[in-house]
Amino acid sequence: MELTELDNVLVTRLDVKDKDSIQESLVKGMKRFEKIDVLLNNAGHGARGIFEAATDERIRKLFEVNVFGVMHVTKAILPHFRRNNGGTIMNMS
Repeated sequence: MELTELDNVLVTRLDVKDKDSIQESLVKGMKRFEKIDVLLNNAGHGARGIFEAATDERIRKLFEVNVFGVMHVTKAILPHFRRNNGGTIMNMS
């Protein structure tokens, strides 16, 4: 069975580097379910190789997704959690 076929699942596009897509996904989730109980930050970007050979651009890309992306999504959901007096945030790494 596909995730899109399940009643209690919403499949949507969310790019942690794109604040508009974060807001759009939250709006879709709240419209569909009225309340969001859990945020699972699961996006991640990895790199292999010798650290001193890594360019600043590559390191910034890692931080954009792995640090700032998590922060943007978390900041976006917190007002909703506060209005509902609760919510759970889980971070995968």
